[in-house]
Amino acid sequence: MAKKIVNGIILIAVITLVIISVLDPYTEIFKLKPFPNSYENRIKYIEDRGYNIKSSSGFSHEYILTKLMLTTNSIREWSVQSVDPMEFIGESISFYRFVVTNHKLDKDGDQNETLLVLMVCNDEIFGGYSVVSNSEPLFGWVYNIDGYSLEDVTGKMYTSWVKDWMEKYK
Repeated sequence: MAKKIVNGIILIAVITLVIISVLDPYTEIFKLKPFPNSYENRIKYIEDRGYNIKSSSGFSHEYILTKLMLTTNSIREWSVQSVDPMEFIGESISFYRFVVTNHKLDKDGDQNETLLVLMVCNDEIFGGYSVVSNSEPLFGWVYNIDGYSLEDVTGKMYTSWVKDWMEKYK
């Protein structure tokens, strides 16, 4: 009986060694890799655009994009992107917040700075938006990451744009 147990243990050890030797070329699959858009890469992305980072609150929020969101609560942030939001339906979208200076919108508020939000999907930065920073809340639309308005980005006035947008994404 003891001999059978020892033989079983030896057999398991041999099978384990064979499996490890066969999988050896593929062990890279099991190693953890750093996210390509780590904090440092997000910083570089912003600095490469010419903005100075004053502060970062880091990760803000995340959601799975649905088509309904494009005509409701997420319409503003998606309206100023240069990508087609339909490519991101069903995907997890992460948002990272920064306060920057040397931005086009700095002069539009009384804080001389701009709130910049990066949008990330599958660890790739695909866009973002910016908001005027003011001591009193301002109401209105967001700007694209570089501070251009909906009209600048789309070439349309809001009423024309929203009609087309709602028809396309209803």
